[in-house]
Amino acid sequence: SRLSTKLMKDGQISSESHDFVRSHKIAAEKGSKESMSILAQNFSRDFEEQENTYNYMVMCAKSAQDSVPLEYAMNLYRLKKFEVAFKYFSIVASNNNPIAWFYIGVMKFNGFGCKKNRKESFLILKKLADNEVDRAKEFIEDHLDEFDDEWLSNNNSSNSHE
Repeated sequence: SRLSTKLMKDGQISSESHDFVRSHKIAAEKGSKESMSILAQNFSRDFEEQENTYNYMVMCAKSAQDSVPLEYAMNLYRLKKFEVAFKYFSIVASNNNPIAWFYIGVMKFNGFGCKKNRKESFLILKKLADNEVDRAKEFIEDHLDEFDDEWLSNNNSSNSHE
């Protein structure tokens, strides 16, 4: 947005913009979704602002504004910053966002940014596939042998103890 560009100077929040930032912080605390988004986007561009980035991304997600934290998580994923991406996908997934859940399922399958867990991955992706998420169906079909080998065989042996 036009307002968000006012905050940035050489990739960081400029000193003359502190009043602008302060007014957006107040507005965000009062529930302004636009201010939450502006602050989340701008803080995310400055490595020194990780805490603020996280706080405003959470505020966006809690106000059902998934697009900003989801886009941020996807960019982190593309940059192979999997651990941080997983954290942000998890925030968005708390709103039952199917895109975030898909990435979490894939990340658990591969152990990207989290512990590898094919059982959880399968359960997440199966639920999405059952709800007509085509990418989840395709992922399961493409990796069915790996799910079968690692999880289904372990699942069958654990059932024998019941």
